[in-house]
Amino acid sequence: MDSVLFAIEVDVICILVLLLIRQGNREAASLLLCARALDRLLDFFIVFAALEIAGKILSPEFVIACRIIECLKIIACLAIAAAWFYMVSYAVTSSSYRLQKWALLILAPIFITGGYAIIVAFMHLHDTGTALNPVLWILLNLVSVGYLLGASAVALRNSFKCKNRFLRRHYNQLAIIVFVPLAGMAIQTQSMEMPITSPALMLTILFIYLSDLKENSSTDLTTGLNSTSKFATYLSRITQTLDASKRLFLIQIHIDDLVTIRKTHGKHAPDMALRQMAQFLRSQCKDKNLFLARYSSDTFAIVYECGNFSEVEELCNGIVRKSTQNSQLGQIPWPLSFSIYWSEYGTKSTQNIDSFLDNAKENCFKPPTAKT
Repeated sequence: MDSVLFAIEVDVICILVLLLIRQGNREAASLLLCARALDRLLDFFIVFAALEIAGKILSPEFVIACRIIECLKIIACLAIAAAWFYMVSYAVTSSSYRLQKWALLILAPIFITGGYAIIVAFMHLHDTGTALNPVLWILLNLVSVGYLLGASAVALRNSFKCKNRFLRRHYNQLAIIVFVPLAGMAIQTQSMEMPITSPALMLTILFIYLSDLKENSSTDLTTGLNSTSKFATYLSRITQTLDASKRLFLIQIHIDDLVTIRKTHGKHAPDMALRQMAQFLRSQCKDKNLFLARYSSDTFAIVYECGNFSEVEELCNGIVRKSTQNSQLGQIPWPLSFSIYWSEYGTKSTQNIDSFLDNAKENCFKPPTAKT
């Protein structure tokens, strides 16, 4: 009895968390197909968890009701797996045409397995046995796992084709995270009494939702500058709409020895250094047609569309010169130094965003300050 109550509590918690996620996802669902697919996934999961609760509360004496609930749970499981496939597919592709074109074929396993589940349920409507039909159990697992692994394969395929490292990281995450609910399913088969699959899937969905919130955030919380995700979006857009009369440059500013700053001055020191550098760079980029973002843990990026390289030199020289005069960098109780690198898009060695970013390491404008 205690294990049943515990399982019911877990399902109730899952439903409450899913409802909160659905509420937070409502605005995005009106705009994005992947968010809409996430909504469907949440709906089917809530239905499944509610059926789980009903099945645990209902007395075994009500054989017909138990059979119907079991059948609906199977259909809900299949729908969850299909919704996961669509959510990932919409997240990694810019076009929904192929998914719509092959929708009947994609959803055929659900119709076949769901139809078979209904037939089995009505054939054994009055049977008192609780064991699931072996053929139906195999079909359920094959189809569910097939959809989940199919979603992982779609994400990996797009990751291999993608030339934007920021998007590729997101695709790889979607491909790998699916193994959390799969592991939960595997453990569940060995411990049928413990509620493992539902919490594993719920936590995975929560992780994806929070990751999407971070990806879609346009502001870096530490510095107040444009975030990495907005930087990635801006790069994708500007490299596709370049002005033929101008050249596109990337300037990377690295804070020297941020790890040493943490070790020497405490865990809050790097954030203080990042905020001071961000404030300084913002003042240098003011009133210029520049895009300034925090690029990584210790790096800032400036995207500059201009007529020639002399304008980039003027900007970099100004940053170096004013860094020794500006009082902003002196507001922390230790010296703050940095290095500057640059890259130009569209050259022989920078034909995509990845090479555009990597090439900056080969062009040093100001080297790191030597340690004394």
